[in-house]
Amino acid sequence: MTRPTRAIRPVSGLVLLAVTVLVAGCGGGGSKSSNTGKSPTTTGSKYAAPTKTGTTTTTTKSKTRTGPHPAPSASSKKLARGALVVRTRSATTNLYPVLGGSLTSYAPGQVEGNAVEVLSVVGPQAFWVGKGPNQRLLVHIRLKGEKPPTNLAAGKKVHIIGQLTKNRSAATNKFGVKDSADKALLDKQGAYAEVSIGDLQIG
Repeated sequence: MTRPTRAIRPVSGLVLLAVTVLVAGCGGGGSKSSNTGKSPTTTGSKYAAPTKTGTTTTTTKSKTRTGPHPAPSASSKKLARGALVVRTRSATTNLYPVLGGSLTSYAPGQVEGNAVEVLSVVGPQAFWVGKGPNQRLLVHIRLKGEKPPTNLAAGKKVHIIGQLTKNRSAATNKFGVKDSADKALLDKQGAYAEVSIGDLQIG
């Protein structure tokens, strides 16, 4: 027995409608799935790593001191040629004006002479330096096992660094001072310069 054709058409229409709705629903779900697959972008986060755009070298400049510089100590000042001084803790004194009197108050200061003139040679280890009869100082050479200098003579220029030392007993005889004027001056000054041979430069 053949079924009527009109009864089948309404069923086919319903099936087609259901398929259309199902396809539409699947398409929407795929779109949502595509969106959730993207990584979220965070902007302005304080934890975001900084972008390195290059290497920057920072040079730190040292500060230049603009205040007054301290004056150099007396011992650091270079002596003028011909100068003869004695250095103590309190001052540096030009010896020439005081060579006519007692020098014991300056002992045991450091004596320094730069290109001072040798006035006379007393012996192998002693000689006078200065500007004249009333402005001179006796220098005794401490040999330290070495031989006395052979090129020491009157008129030579010497550089000395030593210690102003008070006279010992019978100093004039020990140093070979025989002239009466020399003895009187050495006794009046009461001191002489003790200079190591290594601190004596001749010429």
